Amino acid sequence: MVSKLYLVAIICLAGGLIGGYIVTSTSFQNQNNAYQARLQSQDAEITAKDAIIQVKDAQLQAKDAQIQALNTQIQAQITLIQTQQTLLEQLKGNVTLLQEQIQLINDQLSTHIRIDSIIWGNGSFSVDVRNTGGNNAAIASISIRVNQTGSKPTTFDTPFVRASIPIGTHALITLNYSWLQSTSYVIRVTTNSGLFYETLSTSPVG
Repeated sequence: MVSKLYLVAIICLAGGLIGGYIVTSTSFQNQNNAYQARLQSQDAEITAKDAIIQVKDAQLQAKDAQIQALNTQIQAQITLIQTQQTLLEQLKGNVTLLQEQIQLINDQLSTHIRIDSIIWGNGSFSVDVRNTGGNNAAIASISIRVNQTGSKPTTFDTPFVRASIPIGTHALITLNYSWLQSTSYVIRVTTNSGLFYETLSTSPVG
């Protein structure tokens, strides 16, 4: 009888252990399955986020390419503007030069002089210059040379000659010069505007 009771107790104990093991094993398996499912879910989330990051990287690269293209266009525009500014400055310089040339031409056109006469003196000669233009005539120089090819002129610069002749008046300008008798001379009067007037005159015999 006692042996039967031991046997029953042993069977119950073994059954309890086996049942507890089965229950514990099943619970652990379920937890492991849940953990594996969670890992798979996290892997899927990471994969999805990686895909999103790749898309964002592609978008950023596209934006960078657009920015570089815009920078290239801006640099090209800046270069074009600088070139245009340089051309504009050159054009302004050309316009200023042209205006100066036009003013010079206008001054020359409105400045007219003539030599009325040459008076030969003792060791000198006098030039009677008349202003027939619309502006005061500023005399820059008077020159005299023998009327022969290759002869060199003697030039008298201001202030040795009269600096200005008012409109409609004339001036008798006397200059010291050892001239030769009975010799043909070319006398030139030059204004500050570059206009000049020449005349031929022959010195007297004595």
